[in-house]
Amino acid sequence: MENNDVSKSVVMLLVIVSVVISLIGTWTVLEESKNVTGQTQTGESTVEGKVSISIIEQPKMPKITGKVSLTLIDNPFSE
Repeated sequence: MENNDVSKSVVMLLVIVSVVISLIGTWTVLEESKNVTGQTQTGESTVEGKVSISIIEQPKMPKITGKVSLTLIDNPFSE
């Protein structure tokens, strides 16, 4: 019978490679975040624009009617 299990050394190697890749990725993101610059504005700012709104009438829903009929019968399982 063949042994199809993965050896412990292969599993450890994969774990170590995963941790190293994760650390490199984290370090890269942190280093790149230092280069991010934002624009700040001090003082008062004025912006002008035009906005229009059109209110339309909701469509009328047709009147729907119906009939419900309920017939109660004796419960054959009651005592």
